[in-house]
Amino acid sequence: MSFLKEQLEQGNGRDSQIAAAKGLQSRAKADEVTAMIGVWHTLQQRIAQGEMDPAWRMRWIPGMSDEPPEEDMNIRFQVDEVAILLANSGTAPGIETLRESMPKLPVNVRMTVVEKFVPPDPYVADTDKSADGDAEKAIERLLTEALTDTGGGSASFGKEGFKDARICDIAALALAKRWPEKYRFTWTDSEADRERQVAPIRSNTRGH
Repeated sequence: MSFLKEQLEQGNGRDSQIAAAKGLQSRAKADEVTAMIGVWHTLQQRIAQGEMDPAWRMRWIPGMSDEPPEEDMNIRFQVDEVAILLANSGTAPGIETLRESMPKLPVNVRMTVVEKFVPPDPYVADTDKSADGDAEKAIERLLTEALTDTGGGSASFGKEGFKDARICDIAALALAKRWPEKYRFTWTDSEADRERQVAPIRSNTRGH
């Protein structure tokens, strides 16, 4: 880190300064992701130790009278926020941390994570992926594993909303939009029609 700062400060030519700046930015991002992963593991430990009831998170709906305790709400929002940060990190370690945690997460958090990997416009293929190669592989692994997740709810992307969506449907949509040359999926309101499209993708990617 100190070498990169010296390169940036000593005026060793524009190319060296640009390279040093990119190096510092990359290192800073890696440090931020490492910190986020640490926070994430701490939150998972707190949940595992009974500080928050995962089953409550599955049944509680905002606006209902049986609202959860304030401390549970605090952890809930922390889990949601850190999950989104890791999903948006564009790094393999961040994505892999989420992938490994997915089976233990409540359905609403799993849906939020998968939603984050659908392009901004769900009807247009994503030709401008910002994640690096390793991160893209991690995203693809997370999404293909999510094809077995039939948990559901509503999903939204920008101004678009999808009712009665299953997590596996959104995962298939994300795969098709990010890698249209490999995956085929078109959204339909019929769950049976969606399942007919998801099933072969699930079968072809199982064990990959």
